[in-house]
Amino acid sequence: MEYSCKVVDPLSGEKGRKNKSYGFFENNTLVARCTMKDYGDDSFYLMNVVVLESHRGKGLCHNFLKCILDNYKGKTIYLSVLIDNVPANKCYKKLGFAEIDRGNKIIFMCKNCK
Repeated sequence: MEYSCKVVDPLSGEKGRKNKSYGFFENNTLVARCTMKDYGDDSFYLMNVVVLESHRGKGLCHNFLKCILDNYKGKTIYLSVLIDNVPANKCYKKLGFAEIDRGNKIIFMCKNCK
């Protein structure tokens, strides 16, 4: 299998001049996507991370996000994730995100927080 990561057109709800959407492709078929929102001051919000159900549990999300995050080295990146989404939480922690706050259903995480 050949995988590639590249900028893609945003979905309708993700359009905005401060947003950049990325796709992860397996043999030219889109299998994952996400959007980075630029907050300015070298901080970003990772949002709408989705992996096709048929491709979950294979480590693709980790590889996809590593590819994306390589473009944001040294930048502060925030995200929120459902508490009960154990695979996503493990993936984010493995990528260097740390919990900074917790709500009833959501964990707020950050990478390179100052």
